[in-house]
Amino acid sequence: MIIFSYTKQFGGESINLEIEGLQGINIPLSAVYPGIDLATIVAEDHALIESGQPQIREACVIFENEWFDFRAKAQEQGGKIIGEGMLRPLADLYSGWPGRLDHKQRVLKLDDSAHLNAKDLTALSLLASGHPRQSIADKMFVSLKAIEKRLTKIKERLNVVRHRNGEHCDWENDTLLGHLNHFDLLPFLLANSDWFSPKAFFRTINTSTKSVKLVVT
Repeated sequence: MIIFSYTKQFGGESINLEIEGLQGINIPLSAVYPGIDLATIVAEDHALIESGQPQIREACVIFENEWFDFRAKAQEQGGKIIGEGMLRPLADLYSGWPGRLDHKQRVLKLDDSAHLNAKDLTALSLLASGHPRQSIADKMFVSLKAIEKRLTKIKERLNVVRHRNGEHCDWENDTLLGHLNHFDLLPFLLANSDWFSPKAFFRTINTSTKSVKLVVT
């Protein structure tokens, strides 16, 4: 985890990070938010200054070819945006699941002899997001029967891993969602729809209302 403070000119296209007392690093926003229209962030700067209320800024960013979770409390000061927060490597989050990704094979390793492939993760991400099975089938361009078969096989795989770990599954948690809860996979599945091609995102939360104002993906 990297503790930092930062300053950004209002409407500016770069951010200056002060990392744990080291010399400041000036980074173009286009480098840490690839694919995001910077006008979106400028609009949020306007909203922050006009409201006069601090914001919690959350993002998934890339820094020196590594993906980080960015969290900071931002406020306006003298026409600038200032904040304090932290950068956490994604591999350290979500119960360690990002660290189990094999990007070469495009699988998530459950243990030494079981894994979920990219299509399994897509189906589970849609399921975790609340999509019914017919909707999952439509979005993955396959039949409902194919999705039901895939989800059944995933459930069986997770069940085997639990039994291999010496765990007994009673009828209440011997379900696919029960297994996902047990392995703490739901936050991981909801955080990114494609962990093999992560995308930068940026959002802010008004600290006075706790309501999400903007989500960009």
